[in-house]
Amino acid sequence: MTWNGALSYCRTFHTDLAFMGNLTDNNAMQIIAYVQKNSWIGMNRNTWNWSDGEQTSNLLWVPGQPTNAYLSDYCAVLDNGMFIETKCDELHYFFCQSTSPVQTLQIMKLQVMSDKSILDPNVQSAILEL
Repeated sequence: MTWNGALSYCRTFHTDLAFMGNLTDNNAMQIIAYVQKNSWIGMNRNTWNWSDGEQTSNLLWVPGQPTNAYLSDYCAVLDNGMFIETKCDELHYFFCQSTSPVQTLQIMKLQVMSDKSILDPNVQSAILEL
């Protein structure tokens, strides 16, 4: 798929094309990239930003890359753990990134002073509304 096609797919079904926000992301993507080879990531030539607009830093480019020879229409693929500049209309595998919603757990201690059963659905419903 092209970079724009991959971006559209990811934004429709997930969150975005993947970007390396931390060492864990970097390691996970590199492991997959060793198998898939030349996989789109969420980075394109606009001063080499991630697709979410964040600036990139400390990138491990293949030696001689990026050439920055062209003004636009260049994106990056991840190959063997390093970045390569390539045209955005080439066809490659891609990584999508999704975020898991944050869930909170609330633990409460209750002392029930009632003659009703705590197993009663109405009582349980009332407790959950607290």
